[in-house]
Amino acid sequence: IQNVRMMGSLNGITLLNGYLQIDDSTADIETFRNQLSQMSILGVKDVSVVGLDSSNKTFVKDKTHKVDLIYASAVPLCSSYGNSKTEKTVEIANMTLYAQYSAAIKLTLDTRDNCDLFLMPLGGGVFENDLDNIKRAIAAAYKTYKAKIIEKRIVVYVLTFKYSLNNENAE
Repeated sequence: IQNVRMMGSLNGITLLNGYLQIDDSTADIETFRNQLSQMSILGVKDVSVVGLDSSNKTFVKDKTHKVDLIYASAVPLCSSYGNSKTEKTVEIANMTLYAQYSAAIKLTLDTRDNCDLFLMPLGGGVFENDLDNIKRAIAAAYKTYKAKIIEKRIVVYVLTFKYSLNNENAE
């Protein structure tokens, strides 16, 4: 197991196996906030995909197209990932959500015109980020870039799903 520092050397904030770990007693929120614009996301461009027929059960080979995929992540707020839901950790998690959504939107604005952008809630499952905080981060990132989004004719969607154990009501 190796600790890797992110965004330079930040007291009390490290990456461990790909997950942000926050030591509440030493975490430097102001330095984190000031370096937030240096946070990066991973992505691939022009990935070939195929579409589904109207039943959404069968792939149709003549419905091929390309998409860009962006991988973003949230800060886990649960003890199984080494964090807790203290005020400082939640504040860092919320800043991270905003930065991840902003980076995805900015990347789209920098590389595309007249397209659809699909965002998904980050960290609402096992990472235990509050859904209201996730919605606020999406809204704030959208508001930051709204004029440019409209100018470049990008339509932003937020995809969610509902899971049922019996899969009858899965959406």
